[in-house]
Amino acid sequence: MKHFIKGSMALLMICALMSGCYNPDLGSTWARGTQLRLGVGTLQTIDQVSFTLKGKTRIIRPEPGKKLVALPVQIVNDRTGKALLFVDEKAALLRDVRSRSYSPIDPFSRSAEVSEPANTEEVFTPFLWGNFSLERHFEVGGWLIFEVPPDREWLELEWRQGDLIIARF
Repeated sequence: MKHFIKGSMALLMICALMSGCYNPDLGSTWARGTQLRLGVGTLQTIDQVSFTLKGKTRIIRPEPGKKLVALPVQIVNDRTGKALLFVDEKAALLRDVRSRSYSPIDPFSRSAEVSEPANTEEVFTPFLWGNFSLERHFEVGGWLIFEVPPDREWLELEWRQGDLIIARF
């Protein structure tokens, strides 16, 4: 019986990994709203984000005196029939320990085309941006990009689309 239980647990773990439920960038910070669950990964402070769009390299750079923060996020619909999400500048707030809030930036309008190749070492795509229709038992994930002052200590992410959820770091 003991081997059966161990074997069953190993099989369940393999199935979860193969189904795409595992995201190495996403830590164990999960929060629940009334309808959705929010998973928040490890926040990374960076100088720029490069990505490829339609075969062209684009780069997001912060304004002088600012930094970029990249945050992997997953939204899971496990309670409602369908959740309609519009992820834009009003979808979330990144809050520091002094209660200052920062909205995500539009990665497409804030990027500029460059001739150099995209940095493949640090990948912060796909972006979580745009319209999503999230059926029950489905999820969507991606990166939110924020422009912030340097040297902040972060407290929480407040999600405002389809549900109000606060995930503390």
